[in-house]
Amino acid sequence: MNTFRWYRDRVYKLEEEYDPYNRLKAFERSLEWGDKIPNGIFYKNERETLEEGIPTIQEKPLVRQKFSIEDVKHEIDKFY
Repeated sequence: MNTFRWYRDRVYKLEEEYDPYNRLKAFERSLEWGDKIPNGIFYKNERETLEEGIPTIQEKPLVRQKFSIEDVKHEIDKFY
């Protein structure tokens, strides 16, 4: 039965020297399950934020920006 005690005895925190930027090692560690179960940040990937990738929302959110119906119609027409 998976009780608090069962988890406490098996779960351990990843070591301080563990490298979360190593994708292959992160995958291997995530598959560990049995007598000991690792816990922590398995994988980290440095990439740009949503705001950095979409220049339109860098200054302010879309909901606070003015737009015209023609701008929206032009964008919708791209899908047809």
